[in-house]
Amino acid sequence: MFVAALGLAAVFPFSRYVFPWLRSINRGKLSSHARPDHPENSTDPRVLLTEANRGYWLNNGPRAAPLYARAESQFRSRGDALNELYAKIGRLRSEAETMSFVELSRFLGERLQNPIVVNDAELRLWYLAAKGYTDIEIDYQTKSVTG
Repeated sequence: MFVAALGLAAVFPFSRYVFPWLRSINRGKLSSHARPDHPENSTDPRVLLTEANRGYWLNNGPRAAPLYARAESQFRSRGDALNELYAKIGRLRSEAETMSFVELSRFLGERLQNPIVVNDAELRLWYLAAKGYTDIEIDYQTKSVTG
């Protein structure tokens, strides 16, 4: 599983199919309403999630993390476990610089067995990509210390 996550993390950002795929995911996460002028002020968790994803893919974790946290909380209050998990992983990856990569990798690895994650291909890919990016950080830190 580690090799698969690592392979995904290495290939995923460079694929010419990623950008259209991400746009289609984001389109699916938005409600039918037009994008608000200030999406970070939205009360729609799907709008928050879309804006958080945008910040995340632009490597702006400090902007994305609170949006993911708000979306996560709103999805939880609505009983939407799948999107709650999606937002949680986004939040954790956005905050990854503030925590132990080893602990985050372990947490993500354990959650890959969650039936919701196992049964949803998009959510599983999100988990695997997050785990792959986390594991790359662990490998990088190990090599920079020993190298």
